[in-house]
Amino acid sequence: AVWQAFALFNLFYVFPYEEKPFPPWQFGVLMPAVVAISALTLTPFVFSGIVASQHHVVMSVFVGPGISIFGILAVGLVLAAFWMLASRARHAQGRQRNQFLLVFTGTALMFAGIIICNFLLPNLFNNSSLVPLGAVFMFPFAAFVFYAITKRGLLDVKVVSTEILTFILTVIIFAEVAVTTDTALIIFRSIIFLLVLFFGISLIKSVLREVQQRQELQDLSTRLGNANEQLNNLSKFKTQLISLVSHQLKSPLAAIKGHAQLIEQGLYGPVDQKVKEATQKIENAADNLVQLVNTLLDLRKVEEGRMEYAMEDVDLADLGQEVVEELLPLASQKGIFLEYVAPPAAVVVKADRQKLRQVIQNLVDNAIKYTPKGYVKVMLRTENGRAVFSVRDSGLGMSPDLLPHLFEEFVRDEKIKRQIRGTGLGLFIAKRIVEAHGGTLEAFSEGDDKGSVFTMTLALAKES
Repeated sequence: AVWQAFALFNLFYVFPYEEKPFPPWQFGVLMPAVVAISALTLTPFVFSGIVASQHHVVMSVFVGPGISIFGILAVGLVLAAFWMLASRARHAQGRQRNQFLLVFTGTALMFAGIIICNFLLPNLFNNSSLVPLGAVFMFPFAAFVFYAITKRGLLDVKVVSTEILTFILTVIIFAEVAVTTDTALIIFRSIIFLLVLFFGISLIKSVLREVQQRQELQDLSTRLGNANEQLNNLSKFKTQLISLVSHQLKSPLAAIKGHAQLIEQGLYGPVDQKVKEATQKIENAADNLVQLVNTLLDLRKVEEGRMEYAMEDVDLADLGQEVVEELLPLASQKGIFLEYVAPPAAVVVKADRQKLRQVIQNLVDNAIKYTPKGYVKVMLRTENGRAVFSVRDSGLGMSPDLLPHLFEEFVRDEKIKRQIRGTGLGLFIAKRIVEAHGGTLEAFSEGDDKGSVFTMTLALAKES
């Protein structure tokens, strides 16, 4: 009984961890006490005598003065084991808590029966007839632990099954070796026994490695799922923040621009030329901020899939000409030659005119912005039932490392982001708009300072 209690204490000291070092007092104090008390049970100090029937059944037991020490140690170890298990069960959650409760219930039933049959009845009522039944109470423990293993995932069934089958097989072969009298058979079966033992242990190790790898993959998958959930939450928060800030900025910007125009028009009194120039700068700054706000709002709509398109027949040649003429003064200020080449006939596509204009304006404006000197050539042609709109420049170009990420959110060239202002959102939104029209938007560059080419393709509208 003392060794059973000690084994239970050690089990629950480690359980459910795979490894847990024992403290020094475990081997320095507790184990010597268990060894000493278990040795004393063989002397009259603990059990002074027994009375047996003619069938050698123990009828009664006479206890000695050491029975109290025996009882304190055995019961104390059991109670300590239960306290450790209950403490961990109380702090456990979900599936692990159910596992703890099953093991706790099975262990409680087992030791309640053992203590009653082997300790309380013999000592308090001098009735030892039920002592042999103490072993029967191992079954509740085995049943509850088996249920915890198979139904609640306490241990891996695959590992446990492999260990049990290996153990049974080795025991059977060892028994055959033990009962064999022929020397040759003993040698042969001993070799078989060693081979089975070796391969059985190897099989168990292999299964353990497989289970461990599967558990690691499951843990990685769980962590990845949690990380993705956090990223989704951050993305939602970012979208909500962008929406809130954008809407809150629109009204003040409109008011700033409106008052600047009123001042410029002289509605608040006469103004000189310097004041008019200042108000024009205020209007331009307000327009830039409004454009930024609209870009942020477009980003939110694109991310949420709520961008609305008013599809109609659009003459892409006329739209391109319109954008180029609008940006021609900007190119002239930088000394850049801006050229537009398009077919004389209309190139009609099915598109949202304003959204498509936004894309073309972004491409041409970027080409001018990132070209210190040289040219920007805008070309339109038809090919295989598709309109091909390209913007070629002799500007700063792009590195091979930047190209794969060019159409992602907030991506800009690190070398020039301080010299040239931008949000890193224009191309991301432009690509999404083009793809929503069933088209493609691609970029190409031979490298830094070698210019770049942006090509947009859209299906031509079918003639009605």
